[in-house]
Amino acid sequence: RSSYWRDLVTCIANSNLSRYVPPSSARLCIVLLEQQKTRMNKLLEYET
Repeated sequence: RSSYWRDLVTCIANSNLSRYVPPSSARLCIVLLEQQKTRMNKLLEYET
């Protein structure tokens, strides 16, 4: 969990977007894992 990530997203958010709350690293992990699971399931379906 990089502190740089939150700093980067906060900086970007402060530039133009008001009231933006960056996603937590845990939420990002969940999203990425769900996407990877979907890809893997599609590959497994294709092979069978």
